[in-house]
Amino acid sequence: MRLALALILAPGLALAQGEQCLLTEGEQALTLAPVDLGDGMVAQEFLPGAIDGIPDGVVDFAHCESGGHIVVAMPENDQGNRPSAEMVIGIMEDAMANEELVPAQVLADGYTRAGAPAQVRQSTTETCGCSVFYPDAVGEKTPWEELG
Repeated sequence: MRLALALILAPGLALAQGEQCLLTEGEQALTLAPVDLGDGMVAQEFLPGAIDGIPDGVVDFAHCESGGHIVVAMPENDQGNRPSAEMVIGIMEDAMANEELVPAQVLADGYTRAGAPAQVRQSTTETCGCSVFYPDAVGEKTPWEELG
């Protein structure tokens, strides 16, 4: 029973841990809390307009140890629909469950073909989500707490 209760409470606990990473502007939320996808990977959704010059929502996948990122935009298509963050994150979860390693650029190209333009980036700074879920993975990157 304790194990079952722990499994039920774990997602809520992880979400509560990530609450400190919410970005706001006044009362306006700019992001959702980051999500730990496991294996050192964290996803955080930036809401439409949260990033200067980018009107669309974006999901930032950060590999905490390497500092590698896949940034996936969710623009509106010609029919007025846009990819959902759930779909974008689901694709990453499927790729992570694959027994063979899927290279980041292959994933980015797949997102782009699916209507969610993606870029592979490298960062020398730790994300807030990585500092919460994988604090020992900072390595040579600038720690999150030094950025504020």
